[in-house]
Amino acid sequence: KDHGDMSNRKFRHDKRVYLGALKYVPHAVLKLLENVPMPWEQIRNVKILYHVTGAITFVNEIPWVVEPIFIAQWSTMWIMMRREKRDRHHFKRMRFPPFDDEEPPLDYGE
Repeated sequence: KDHGDMSNRKFRHDKRVYLGALKYVPHAVLKLLENVPMPWEQIRNVKILYHVTGAITFVNEIPWVVEPIFIAQWSTMWIMMRREKRDRHHFKRMRFPPFDDEEPPLDYGE
């Protein structure tokens, strides 16, 4: 059976919890996008808020940054990315189609 099949009677309470949590999904996505690490950060640890049932999870932090510092960091990063794009040291432009040889693409489902 399909894992998403919740038609059985024992899932009645779970269905109600998950449907109730759907209304908060846009806020959860907003909080997630607010706290995505910036290009100059290697890692960002954040506090997480879980619902008791596990129906939804929120990032429980507000990123506070002084605006002039934030603009300075982004402008420095923009200059570095522009320089990297010009010099092409760390990546090579991809050629399409990527699987033009005889080897079939890998199937991780098996």
